[in-house]
Amino acid sequence: MTIENQMMENLNVIFPDTEFDIIHKDKQFLIQSKKSNNGNNECLTLTVTPNSLYIENIDKCGISGSQSLQKINTLAKQLDFVKEIGLYDASFLTVFGYNIDLAILKILVNGESWYNSYGYISDEFENEKKNNLQKIHLPCYTFLKEVYRLNIGFIVKNLTATFEQIMRNRNRSFQKMANKSIDEKKVILEYNKNFDDNYPNEETYIQKNSEAYVEKYNIHLQDFENVFQINKTDTVQDVYRSIMLNLHKEEEKCRLLHESIQYIQSSLILQYKCSLKKQKSFYQGGNLKHMILNKKKMSKIMFQKTKKKK
Repeated sequence: MTIENQMMENLNVIFPDTEFDIIHKDKQFLIQSKKSNNGNNECLTLTVTPNSLYIENIDKCGISGSQSLQKINTLAKQLDFVKEIGLYDASFLTVFGYNIDLAILKILVNGESWYNSYGYISDEFENEKKNNLQKIHLPCYTFLKEVYRLNIGFIVKNLTATFEQIMRNRNRSFQKMANKSIDEKKVILEYNKNFDDNYPNEETYIQKNSEAYVEKYNIHLQDFENVFQINKTDTVQDVYRSIMLNLHKEEEKCRLLHESIQYIQSSLILQYKCSLKKQKSFYQGGNLKHMILNKKKMSKIMFQKTKKKK
């Protein structure tokens, strides 16, 4: 039996046709719900390889994401060739039109992502969790200041590289001036003069081009602290846990959370690799094939008993 046929045989048991449709194309399987009440009927998409399952997509569809993962885990246990389940965590939560990174939010609240809590981890999981637990137990005010410092560091690094590239391009343009027409020379000289007037040195270039970010972040930080009433001693975990409990109540709070997570992501203060995998854990005794055979055997016995009664 091919691995695709094994997949279909087991999927039909785990996702019965009274509740689900299964669409199979090559090595990919799309499971759709017949009873979705949220306008989306696509539960998940799986790709099978000679030794693994890969979750391409997972969504609410009449059953929750947790229920889908449980079914995938059951499926993997029935397939002898499957050694691990893989996925790329791009999960997000949409509230008031804002797509909030679910992995980062869960790490801020629990120290690990939603998929981590179900056993899907990266090769660096232990180091990631150690770092993230340390960070979420910091005072929130200290943490957000560090997020700002790290982001400014990246901005300065990028602006420095940009300024150096501009200087190299300028030197090359001067070297080729002899081959330019009079009008072209005027354009180059005028551009360089304007640049020098605005940015007489590298320090001025960096300062002027980072001012907008600094101002924007300071406004965000002030609004975040005021709206969520953060005390100096509140930890990161305390603050974001409280925010998550009231996430669907106020759009302004949701906007500030969305901004905050974007700043946290770009700072790289939390460690998280999105390519995850879960090693298969096997049933202790029995598997789905035995269940199917036993069911057939029981049916045969019952038929024989009925026949004898006659």
